[in-house]
Amino acid sequence: MKDTFKCPIIETPLNASAEGDLVLNITSFLGGMALAFVIQSLVNFGKRVYSEVVNYRAHKRAQKILVEVKTGEGKNPKLV
Repeated sequence: MKDTFKCPIIETPLNASAEGDLVLNITSFLGGMALAFVIQSLVNFGKRVYSEVVNYRAHKRAQKILVEVKTGEGKNPKLV
């Protein structure tokens, strides 16, 4: 089953690429090491939930990062 996940993050662009069709809407609230921390948390948790983090679009004016993800069991997220 596919889902859309949301979490707060900084506005630094996330470098990710692959295939997928879901969107992770990340808004800008945190700073410093927040991006790395949250992404690593998603990677750790993703061993059961996330299969791939596939694309991103940084919207500077809205301070958002849209990350397309595809969920699936038994797969790990691929961060490039």
